[in-house]
Amino acid sequence: MAEVKEILISDIQIDEEIYPRSLGTDWRTLTNYKMAMNAGTKFPPIAIAEVGGKLTLIDGLHRLMAHKQLRKKLIEAEHIGKLSETEAITEAIRRNIAHGRPLLFRDKLSAYKKLRAHGIKIDSIVGILHIPRKELRRYIATRVKVSATGVEIMPKPALMHLEYAESLEEQKSLGGDTQPHMIEQLIVLIEKDWLDIQNAKVLSALAYLKRLLRSVDTKDALPWGKEA
Repeated sequence: MAEVKEILISDIQIDEEIYPRSLGTDWRTLTNYKMAMNAGTKFPPIAIAEVGGKLTLIDGLHRLMAHKQLRKKLIEAEHIGKLSETEAITEAIRRNIAHGRPLLFRDKLSAYKKLRAHGIKIDSIVGILHIPRKELRRYIATRVKVSATGVEIMPKPALMHLEYAESLEEQKSLGGDTQPHMIEQLIVLIEKDWLDIQNAKVLSALAYLKRLLRSVDTKDALPWGKEA
């Protein structure tokens, strides 16, 4: 039976070969989690396993990163025991598909390739990825090729098509009332001093944002909080 206990955050590693989300963390999710945590909301424990002698994250990347950014030292974790790399990959995929932000199809494809590389049969992958057998086989037939050495590869045009389709979905999600909400979340990050200023990528993004804001005309804007 899995044991739930507090673990030192510094002892947990994030292995990109095991964790199925290829695009890292979503700042909107992180902001919401941190606000909820500060309000006293109790989150489910993250899941970790011992893989190759190291405590490895299986599920709960946003919860873990929210704890880190709130400068917490410990996090409640479900320790599911010792797993092989294949078992860890399979368990991480199962858990991340079951809840949290939906995996992008490119993440599912990456998961498919990892599972195949570890000898998992397609019929088993169907159940792990929750993709209908016909849909998975059709996608593989049209976009995944087999090299002369028997290695499955994805040609660049297929990758570009996939990224374009997903970028359209992302654009749709950023319209309408979403934009004010996103900007308000950024304001909260700054006001609450939650920005990870030790992160070079964050500082670089802020510097770029500062330059972009110089070109935004706000002369007709109402004072903050009095827009209605």
